Amino acid sequence: MKLSIVIPAFNEARRLPETLASIAEYLELVDLQSEVIVVDDGSTDGTTEAAKAVPGEGMPPKIIGFEGNRGKGAAVKEGMLAATGDYILFMDADNSTHITEVEKLLKVATEDKVPVVIGSRYLKGDSIKIKQPWYRVFVSRMGNRLIRYTILPGVIDTQCGFKLFKKASAHDIAPLLTRDRFSFDMELLVIAKQLGYDIREVPVNWYDTPGTRLRPIKSSFGTLRDLVAIKFNQLRGKYQPSAAESK
Repeated sequence: MKLSIVIPAFNEARRLPETLASIAEYLELVDLQSEVIVVDDGSTDGTTEAAKAVPGEGMPPKIIGFEGNRGKGAAVKEGMLAATGDYILFMDADNSTHITEVEKLLKVATEDKVPVVIGSRYLKGDSIKIKQPWYRVFVSRMGNRLIRYTILPGVIDTQCGFKLFKKASAHDIAPLLTRDRFSFDMELLVIAKQLGYDIREVPVNWYDTPGTRLRPIKSSFGTLRDLVAIKFNQLRGKYQPSAAESK
């Protein structure tokens, strides 16, 4: 079995090397063929150079570079399509969920044959080891409720940046993505459901990491706008394989 690890990165020269070092350390300990893909989303701080300098198992990572900043969704999409592993994980550059948590997701994916397995911060009360400020928690929970009630009933945590896909499902879903920024997570899961893929949530440990660029108020308005767009796309049948083929 081969695992592809996709990491979207924008101006992550400071945090990314530590994340890659922890991945290299993990890969040295497990019997798992792997590839690591960093998608540099138009960084201006030397992110690519910092990633190439990390030694160890699976390093240096394969680099996909954008000329300008296109957004996290665009970076994840490009990484998923480039990945060659039997299973494809995307995780955040800040290491908020450690690579060792992938074992929980792989267990469900392989033993229960689930094509889309996503990490969740909210299934267990002790999953969040370092909490966000209260206002970010409030905005996040309200956003999740709105998403569940409108487009993703039954999914508790759509936004956790730790998701695993069987290769076939990833390559079916990624071409249909239209959201280039933070709302891509919920669109991705809507597409998975539309295509008939089973989705399973698995509790993972999560640590709030300083340095996030997410602005709660601005993000809330963006999420509301994208919810409407995703629902409209869904009603128009845009999330069907034929829609991707016609692009």
